Parts: sequence; structure tokens; C-alpha cells
Amino acid sequence: MIKKIPNLLSIFRLIIVPVIIWEIISGYYLNAFIFCILASLSDLLDGFIARKFNAESNLGFYLDALADKFFIISLYLIIGTKLLLPLYLIILVIFRDILISGSYLLSFLSKVEFNLRTTKISKVNTFFQMLLIIFVLANSANFFIEFIFTDSAIRLLSLIVIFTTISSFVVYVFNWIKEYN
Repeated sequence: MIKKIPNLLSIFRLIIVPVIIWEIISGYYLNAFIFCILASLSDLLDGFIARKFNAESNLGFYLDALADKFFIISLYLIIGTKLLLPLYLIILVIFRDILISGSYLLSFLSKVEFNLRTTKISKVNTFFQMLLIIFVLANSANFFIEFIFTDSAIRLLSLIVIFTTISSFVVYVFNWIKEYN
């Protein structure tokens, strides 16, 4: 039974994204913030359980990747439409994820063997992208109203996300070049 928990957590993340989007559209930023915390924790927990209890599977790998992409792309799109972050940051994050997803699809369709394992920098990138979303929603909900550092934290996290997004993309590009040569 424990081996199914990581996949169930990824499915939970897929299901909760539309709820978060609805909460943001409706202006219920505190609810969106809480659901984002739950979704982000489920991402950490599914990986931990999969490794700790030797519950890694191909299905789990794809479910986790799909849930991460769905979470990141959907939430950055909605945050972008609400102008809660600079558009260049939204475009950068979404562009990277679409290119990576497209390259996996191209590799699959062209029957080229490609190592799909997530890189460490990509895991760090996903962590900071999720953390930035959480801070933006907390700020929008006035959750940190008494803390002056929130705007500074969002600016710092934005810079970190820019760096990790570009870095992880460059690593993927180098990996693709190695695979195709």
C-alpha cells in the first residue's frame, strides 16, 4: 500500500491545481496560498516516500513530472494574468517548461533514447519556483502584512528563479546535445 502513496500524491497535485487557479481567479489568495502549501508539500513527500520505501516506478516518474509541469505552468500563467510577477519572469519559466516537455515528446516520437531523469538543478529550480508562488500568494493575501521583508524576499526569490531556470535549461540543452551526437 505504501508504494502507491507517491503516485496518489502526484494525482492529488494534478487535481488541486484547478482548485488553486479558481481560488486565485476569485481573489481568495489565502485559500490559494494554503492549497499551494499542500501541493508543494505533496511534491516533497512523494519523492521522499518513493526513495525511502523503494516505491519508485515509471508511472510515478511520469505522474510526478506531469504534476510538476501542470502546477508550474498553470500557476505561473494565472499569476502572470493577475500581474503578480513581472511578465518576463512568467515567460521565462513557462518557455523553459514547454521547451523541455516538447523535447521529451520529440525524443519519444523520433524513438531516440534519452535519459529522462531529473537533474539536481531542475529539482532545485522546481523548489524555488514553488516557493516563489507561495510567497506571491501569501503577499497577495496580506498574510505577511506585518513583515516588511516580503517584497524583498519576492525580489530575491525572483532572481533565484531566473538563475535556476536558466541554469537548468542550459543543463538540459547540454544533455540533449550529448544524447543526439
